[in-house]
Amino acid sequence: MMHDSPALTEKEWALVLELVQRELAELPSEIHHTDRSAYRKELHDRRLLLQNLLDKLHLTPAA
Repeated sequence: MMHDSPALTEKEWALVLELVQRELAELPSEIHHTDRSAYRKELHDRRLLLQNLLDKLHLTPAA
């Protein structure tokens, strides 16, 4: 398990941020289209995890 912040360039941080935002944008549709409640819960949990990650990324200064 990682305990230190990775040393990423500004472009790399921007890419990570973009990927997290893209995943967050796509999840509502995936949640809506699933008919399995257990999988829907997993997706809701993933959305919460991604939102928390996005909040932390906005607080992380670029290297």
